[in-house]
Amino acid sequence: MEYTGYIENQEKYFKNGKTLPISKRKKLLKNLKKEILSNEDKIFKALNNDLKKCSYETYLSEIGILITEIDLFLKNLEKWAKPKKVKSSLLSFPSSDYIYSEPYGKILVISPWNYPFQLAILPVMSAVAAGNTVVLKPSEHAPHTSKLVKEIIESVFEKSHVLVIEGAAETAEKLLKYRWDYIFFTGSVRIGKIIAAAAAKHLTPTTLELGGKNPCIIDDTIDLRLASRRIVWGKFINAGQTCIAPDFLIVKRNIKDELIKHLSEEIKKAYGENPKNSQDYPRIINRTNLSRLSNLIKDTKIIFGGEHDLETCYFSPTIIDEPDIESDLMAEEIFGPILPIISYDDENQIEKFI
Repeated sequence: MEYTGYIENQEKYFKNGKTLPISKRKKLLKNLKKEILSNEDKIFKALNNDLKKCSYETYLSEIGILITEIDLFLKNLEKWAKPKKVKSSLLSFPSSDYIYSEPYGKILVISPWNYPFQLAILPVMSAVAAGNTVVLKPSEHAPHTSKLVKEIIESVFEKSHVLVIEGAAETAEKLLKYRWDYIFFTGSVRIGKIIAAAAAKHLTPTTLELGGKNPCIIDDTIDLRLASRRIVWGKFINAGQTCIAPDFLIVKRNIKDELIKHLSEEIKKAYGENPKNSQDYPRIINRTNLSRLSNLIKDTKIIFGGEHDLETCYFSPTIIDEPDIESDLMAEEIFGPILPIISYDDENQIEKFI
């Protein structure tokens, strides 16, 4: 098979104990942090090329998170790696009982395109900190960031320790044919099912960070202006391409009009009268996803935004009033800058929307 040699080298590297010394793990994390900081301008440029992210958003949601996590690992790794004494049970009496934290071995990481730097590097460095080898398959939909991730990883790690393999869906399919000790995937439910099926053949443990449909429930007891500011930030950062963004709002009917007014004001404060001209407003990752989003708002009541441009992958912050609960818009994760609003009169009605 195409990658057999690389994977066998990683297996030998792990079995020879080269990933285990805590001092080595910490040194590699320090080197990784140094490389990230020294390549900051390249990271800004790559994310701007792939998603038109501004530097502020890139640092906030990509670089800053990684630096914080590396510092956390460096501070706590030795403590985390120590055996933990636990209370003995009658079954093993008399005994002294401990929990030993051991690495899995060969880890496969398949990372997404929405936060293509952070969500590629973070699981890799976590696996390395835990004493594993890693093969990373970054998303082909963010090619500039994928290329830079590969450069940074290769400048820090031996390929027998961490290997980056770029490619499209067929590359992931080939990698899933190998037997791994752990698989970490972030992405859609559809692809998650494929990965779960491949892992099941060998009973390989997995972490599948998939999509959802997160509602934000708003009653008439809160500060609507403050809530609107927070909703706009959480929904439209990265143009809504965030798995934990509020997918839709469930709002008490008597405050809906006032909430819509504040939401509209906060969008304009954040991105101006025309978000297309804002340096702070990102783009949709590709035309395929933009077409998907444009189809979702067909035959809906658009009360704010709704503009989109296939050529530039621009989709404006958009608010939809009272969409059909049975529509595609409400049946699937939106993963874009579309905010449906559904009203309720009684709390007992909320459950049918969730």
